[in-house]
Amino acid sequence: MYNYAPFLKFKQNEIQAVFSISPDVQDFTLPLFDIPKEKKQDTELDIINRLSKGEKQLAVHSKKIPNLHFLIDNHDLDDSVLLGGTHQYRYILDELKAYNIIPVVAFDRVADHNVAAIEYCQGGCNTLGVRLQVEDFKSFNLLKPKLAKILAEAASVGVTKTYLIFDCRMIEAQGGVDDLKVLIEKFYKQCSQQLPINHYIVVGSVIPANITKLMKTKTTMMVERLEDKLWRKLIVIPELSEINYGDYGVVSPEFSEADLPVELMPKFMAPKVFYTTTGEFYAERGGQFQGHAKGYGQYFDIADNIVNKSYYRGDRYSDGDKYVHARSHLSARRPKKGGSPGSWIKATLSAHITFVVRVR
Repeated sequence: MYNYAPFLKFKQNEIQAVFSISPDVQDFTLPLFDIPKEKKQDTELDIINRLSKGEKQLAVHSKKIPNLHFLIDNHDLDDSVLLGGTHQYRYILDELKAYNIIPVVAFDRVADHNVAAIEYCQGGCNTLGVRLQVEDFKSFNLLKPKLAKILAEAASVGVTKTYLIFDCRMIEAQGGVDDLKVLIEKFYKQCSQQLPINHYIVVGSVIPANITKLMKTKTTMMVERLEDKLWRKLIVIPELSEINYGDYGVVSPEFSEADLPVELMPKFMAPKVFYTTTGEFYAERGGQFQGHAKGYGQYFDIADNIVNKSYYRGDRYSDGDKYVHARSHLSARRPKKGGSPGSWIKATLSAHITFVVRVR
């Protein structure tokens, strides 16, 4: 039975990170993948190409964990964009039907989104995700008719397991934790008494899309994981003790690729790394790659800083911790390159997932 739901982008490094986790972690992990937005206005071809790249990663790596199920969604995209003349979510489900996918319904999408999800379940999938945004779970009584209707439709096509998701997105302050706790507690108590939901998940993040809102270049800091704090406040309430934990890993829920030519990215980008520990992230941001004397070699210094921390868990803890160790002064022979933003996301996400499952 899973106890952690990482919400990730359907991208190469995040897919690879999920399929790099060790056997003792696999059975306790239920990922959700969002097809990512990478431009201000994605075209049909942009979305199809991105979906195809992700599917190719699944084709290669899913064999490592053939029984891993995951939720799939298009929350980040403009879902009015048709793909191949077909409604977007319907097309996505069809493209990924060879894998253990779980469709997701929501109440902020085009009408055919939920129809497509229910029809997919009718084809033999007995599990469904229900994704609520903060506006949705502000009032159970207002949402109840829509939620009851979709659950009845799901049951009529053979759905026997449902995951209701409280998607908090960005949690920016302690006040946000307290406000969300009140909303979720009230909604949960009413919903659990009146509607047939099997599992509940609360998910959020403290990592902004624009990292400059959190920290300057050439700085380090400890960042409180408010999403974890919210979950812990909820589970001490007896009725909510079984609610499950989710987060957005080490990437912002609002992430999108910088709308810049690849050749210009080093001029504007700087290394940033989040290493997870109990209730916090160790966060480090270097200087802009272009113009800094060490460039991408700054990652070696970041690795040194992480392994010197008392909470570094050692190279045998996860593939991600092994990656960090290999680039640090603890390594017998460091590689020639310190890595890239993508490879560090893969590594720190693998370390994050492993840690969260084992301490949960």
